[in-house]
Amino acid sequence: MISRRFEALDGCRGLAALVVLAYHVFAYAHPTGPLSGGYLAVDLFFVLSGFVLAHAYGPRLQAGLSPARFMGLRLARLWPAYGLGIAAAVTIALLTTRPAGLWQATLTALLFLPFPQDLGQGPSLFPLDLPAWSLFFELAANLTYALLHRFLTVRRLLALLALAVIGLIIVAVRADGLHAGWAPDNFPGGAPRAAFGFFAGVLIQRLWPAGLKPASGPVPALIGLAALSVLFVPVAVPLRPVFDVLVVVLVFPFSVAVLSAAKLPTGLGKVTAAIGLISYPLYVLHMPFMPWLRACPLVVLPVLLVASYLVGRLVEPPLRARLERALRV
Repeated sequence: MISRRFEALDGCRGLAALVVLAYHVFAYAHPTGPLSGGYLAVDLFFVLSGFVLAHAYGPRLQAGLSPARFMGLRLARLWPAYGLGIAAAVTIALLTTRPAGLWQATLTALLFLPFPQDLGQGPSLFPLDLPAWSLFFELAANLTYALLHRFLTVRRLLALLALAVIGLIIVAVRADGLHAGWAPDNFPGGAPRAAFGFFAGVLIQRLWPAGLKPASGPVPALIGLAALSVLFVPVAVPLRPVFDVLVVVLVFPFSVAVLSAAKLPTGLGKVTAAIGLISYPLYVLHMPFMPWLRACPLVVLPVLLVASYLVGRLVEPPLRARLERALRV
């Protein structure tokens, strides 16, 4: 695996996780306020994933890594923290509402499969852990990449992205934005979101195999972060479809390309590494605790951040290694 670490992208991933959490806690009921477009951070995740996976695994796939082994590695990476999130959700459900369909939802969730049943928190395809909808589409994009990577020339990637943009426009018009993919009535909208984001990241990496030329100093990081400030812009509902598509198609790929060039000072790099470490655990662990986060965020959020760090540092690595051995990858 190629060893270069993109420290600014670690920080970007952490920022995206925090934006998703803040959206769920504070902005979900305020469609025109700040962070009302926080759901777009998921599209940023897709771009980051495409870039990083193409950088880390593209050469290995070219050298003969099989799609099955690649997917085994991806499952071993995603499952440990996600499994803890499902365990937390099931435990809380058993201690509180004991909804019908809980065990069916648990089984399908552990397999990253949708289960369109309301368990008491509103309609969702993944009622135990809402963010799992994006993992479903992430794995679908991963499998597509593994199967087709040898055929994905720059020209074909551009054609694929053009089709995905058409899909994004259709979704944005029909759903008044790109907040789609997570519920039964908007599930198809997740496909163009994942396809564009992931393969835009792959294209960026293909054009700049080691990232843009590393540049010391704060300029690339500041430019990339300034572009990401669009996540905090309040947008009127009628403008939301156009805004969402422009942000996903133009701003996020630009930000990832620019941030890949940032070479951070050692101290700041350690900070962004820590932020990146908590990003995935935080993303998959926060929804089961949402009632408490909304009721008492100043108490629950610090606890959740510490728990996410500990999961990323102490729990995920050994569980991932065991899963890789079990899956023989």
